[in-house]
Amino acid sequence: FGWQALLLFLVSVILVVLFTRMIIGPVKGIERMINRLGEGRALGNTALFKGPRELRSLAQRIIWLSERLAWLESQRHEFLRHISHELKTPLASMREGTELLADEVAGPLTQDQKEVVAILDNSSRHLQQLIEQLLDYNRKLADGSGEHENVELLEVVEGVISAHSLPARAKQIRTEVDLQADICWAEPTLLMRVLDNLYSQCVHYGRESV
Repeated sequence: FGWQALLLFLVSVILVVLFTRMIIGPVKGIERMINRLGEGRALGNTALFKGPRELRSLAQRIIWLSERLAWLESQRHEFLRHISHELKTPLASMREGTELLADEVAGPLTQDQKEVVAILDNSSRHLQQLIEQLLDYNRKLADGSGEHENVELLEVVEGVISAHSLPARAKQIRTEVDLQADICWAEPTLLMRVLDNLYSQCVHYGRESV
């Protein structure tokens, strides 16, 4: 009776080890797939995935999710490329019209009108720069994450303020720059976009003569 109990115990231990490996192996495989998915990497060779039916079904859903995310990402890049190129045509016409006004083709301009035309020209150039940055940033996203670098804050801030000088002047808003740091470690395109959004909102919702 004693050796039968020992044999039964050994068989039980072996079965527990086998079933544990059958479960832990596929679970670790799913964990690796989820980690790769979160890091934006390819899932690798998923055709060799084996395990219980429920885990295989879960792995198939993860593969489907990965393919769906890749498709959505490609659609986002395509949309950004399309909208950026669509904006270039009216922007080119705007710049041509501004240059004609600056050359006084339509007639002489007063000094105030010349200043307004100069602001319009600067704003159109700024918009063109933003579109080009958007296209460049879209390409960087397709290749990988954007690179961080030391950015001269004063140059970026002054560029943003200059781009919105016309609406700020119309509301008699005066902007003072007081920076606590000269350089910021950031992705230049994203930093400029954030500052541009913040300042444009301040000008839009700001009170007059402040």
